[in-house]
Amino acid sequence: MNHGGTEFVVYRATPTDVASGVRVGDVEYPGFPVGNAGSDQAAVRGAFFALLYDQALRTKILAFARDEAGNEATAAFIDNVFEKPQKKSRIELDDKFIGAWYRKSSSTHPS
Repeated sequence: MNHGGTEFVVYRATPTDVASGVRVGDVEYPGFPVGNAGSDQAAVRGAFFALLYDQALRTKILAFARDEAGNEATAAFIDNVFEKPQKKSRIELDDKFIGAWYRKSSSTHPS
């Protein structure tokens, strides 16, 4: 996984009514059903998650399942995170551009 990147995981959580997903540090990304309801695939879930650019490389990434009573099970599943420098760019906005934008937006959205 790249630092500042996103991933997707498929997992099985039972019973099917537990809250589940991926926790990256303090951020929880909820899982959602990807299997067919009413079949043996009803417990199959998926979750998109990210290691944000401002989170440490060693931030714990855990799959979790939590029942209504607050009981929770977790499992670590990512152990390779790669530093990836974020691209930097600068967009110059001069007065001519701002003026043209303002005239266009004020004519389509009068106050």
